[in-house]
Amino acid sequence: MPLRRHFGTLFNRHRHFTTQKPDRSLIGPFNALPHFPAYGTPVWDLFLALAGNSVLPKAAREVVILATAARFGSLYELYSHEAVAAKSGLPASKIRTIAVGLVGQFMSYSGL
Repeated sequence: MPLRRHFGTLFNRHRHFTTQKPDRSLIGPFNALPHFPAYGTPVWDLFLALAGNSVLPKAAREVVILATAARFGSLYELYSHEAVAAKSGLPASKIRTIAVGLVGQFMSYSGL
């Protein structure tokens, strides 16, 4: 299956954030993948394997993703996963705290 078709399948499930421009070109970290299928396909396969086999509860997974995105300044990751975190039930106040890089010891695993 062409790589672009794989994107459509996943992105159709995530309609709470933008993944494409009106001309259907991809935005964020996915834009380069279809242009270099020799690299894009294995990267996409790894992404799907990691996303599909998480052992963390959804809210905990989003905390990890948001904290990592905040630490490394990944704006698209913050943008998209703030929406996913909200959908997973994480309170807006915690999402904002994590997104600005203030993940402290007050956030225990049980305190999600």
